[in-house]
Amino acid sequence: MNNINQALLEAVERYNKLDEEFYQARQDLADLLKQASENQQVTNLARLTKINRTTIYWLMRTWSRSENGSSGNNSIKG
Repeated sequence: MNNINQALLEAVERYNKLDEEFYQARQDLADLLKQASENQQVTNLARLTKINRTTIYWLMRTWSRSENGSSGNNSIKG
């Protein structure tokens, strides 16, 4: 295997690992936001996290593992 193919495969491996970590982090964040929203207003969470309210609602609805018993996004990852 030539050097460029080896470098390409290593880059793909790193990309896939980071993509999986990002996916997990997004689910963790969504779960924590959902849990926090049970006792705090989303507006206050938006101020605290500097994440706008619409994005917070989207994260909770789309990525929270506790939402409707789902395990994250039901569509294609990304």
